[in-house]
Amino acid sequence: MSIKSKQKEVISFPFILSLLTLAFISVGYRLPQNLSTEEIVNAKNIYLKDSLLLVSDGTNGIGIYSVLNPTNPIKKGHIYLHGHSGLAVRNNVIYANSYNRILALRLNDDFSCDTLCSIGEFYPHYMGDMYCGTGLVGCCSSPISAEMGSGTGGSYAVFAVVDSFLYYINEGSLKTMDISNSDTIKELSNIYVDFSIETLFPRKGHLFIGGRRGMYLFSLSNPSRPTRIGTLNHFQAHDPVVVQDTIAYVTLRKGSFNNNSRDALLIVNIANLEDPKVITELSTYSPYGLVVKDTFLFVSNGYNGMTLFSVADPRNPTTLFYKRDIETKDFIWSNNLLYMMGFSNVILFDAIDPKKIKELSYIY
Repeated sequence: MSIKSKQKEVISFPFILSLLTLAFISVGYRLPQNLSTEEIVNAKNIYLKDSLLLVSDGTNGIGIYSVLNPTNPIKKGHIYLHGHSGLAVRNNVIYANSYNRILALRLNDDFSCDTLCSIGEFYPHYMGDMYCGTGLVGCCSSPISAEMGSGTGGSYAVFAVVDSFLYYINEGSLKTMDISNSDTIKELSNIYVDFSIETLFPRKGHLFIGGRRGMYLFSLSNPSRPTRIGTLNHFQAHDPVVVQDTIAYVTLRKGSFNNNSRDALLIVNIANLEDPKVITELSTYSPYGLVVKDTFLFVSNGYNGMTLFSVADPRNPTTLFYKRDIETKDFIWSNNLLYMMGFSNVILFDAIDPKKIKELSYIY
């Protein structure tokens, strides 16, 4: 090859790259379409909206399922997102993350979706601090009427909607967003909590944040800027938390932490929110998520099944059964249905009698 031809090659490559970049920016960033066949690969958490179950997948984004007939869940749509770890819903708008960027995704009646707005850092960094409009996500749809009421998340939630405020934990901080106008997302506060925080649970004007070093209690008396009012320090371990009345239930899983860690269920008296007190510590094998209803508490044991406790007396919980032949991670308990999220599936149970749950269907 001549020197002249080499020079032409060197000059042409950047020129072509520039044209491709210009074309890419001009048409907008679009993720793959027609993803209704995507399976659950890396389940992060689940969210129930009326007859819709939304599954956050760290690999494939958000799967949307109709559970109107719990014996036959039907996949209705898929929103493909990179770097996704959680969501919450207000009215017909899904708030979800893609890496450090939060998106407002309007779910239409025909299950098409529009990106109303997004805020924060996006990967890769060729987009600015703010982008509004369509084109960030791909949806596949199957027409039904979507009535979007109030929703429920599991114990692994990282988002929570309270009235017109969105709360989100990320990189050690609790972020508060104004979502009163669905076309915009406005950050109101960004409060550092602890680098180890992992989960977020709202309850009656308060937020309970689970972290690897403790549970943190925040008041929403000023909802635009939550105030930290209490802390429960514990040994280093993974820490989802759920709350019922004046009792908080916390699972601690040692994982790969040092020898001071252990697997345990903590039952905490939070009658005084400023001074939470552990009233019971119970050894339980490899606990993950949990859910409480009435006097019953389900605790996930990961790849080793799940346990049902009676917590009629929180100071003296008793084991009702231990189911080994199943892998579990988290739960939502709504009416008489128990939604059990595994690491790559969701199982629906009839829980009208919690001591004799019956499998109804699977979602993969």
